[in-house]
Amino acid sequence: DPHPVDVHANEYLIDGNQMGIVVSDSDQNLIIYQYQPEAPESGGGKYLIRQGDINVGSHVNVMFRLRCHTSAPLGSPHEMQQPWMVRWATCYLSPFRRLKMLQIKLVQGLPHNAGLNPKAFSPQHRILDGELLWRYIQLSRKEKADFAKQIGTSVGQILEDLKEVDKVSAHF
Repeated sequence: DPHPVDVHANEYLIDGNQMGIVVSDSDQNLIIYQYQPEAPESGGGKYLIRQGDINVGSHVNVMFRLRCHTSAPLGSPHEMQQPWMVRWATCYLSPFRRLKMLQIKLVQGLPHNAGLNPKAFSPQHRILDGELLWRYIQLSRKEKADFAKQIGTSVGQILEDLKEVDKVSAHF
């Protein structure tokens, strides 16, 4: 990243043949960078590509990697080697898309605490807001069905996706 960051802690993220770094900064953000030498904005691998960030509201001074629990058999396409971020993201592509669409609809359809828009704290749009998504569980049946219909899925599928996110982040 060509922009300087006051780093408090960092950790490498390795997922198969991809490498990234998660960094905590002095502004209480967790920032994910990825090494992509083929991307034009990386300057031939000179710069890391910023993939996402989220304001966590406190300074993070220590990080370490833990293997996630998963029910997927070893070697399967759903085997999760290392989490990119706990409670905010999952490496499964289809559930991520569904949950991202749900998050967008929840931002549009639910009142926000103190009038603060949750999108303001995650400008990269590649990280899910776990607190916002868990509000879905507390909705009435009708509200759940309405949100599910808006994104073209079922209430059961959304609940399964949320259950899987909870399961893989059970360490924490």
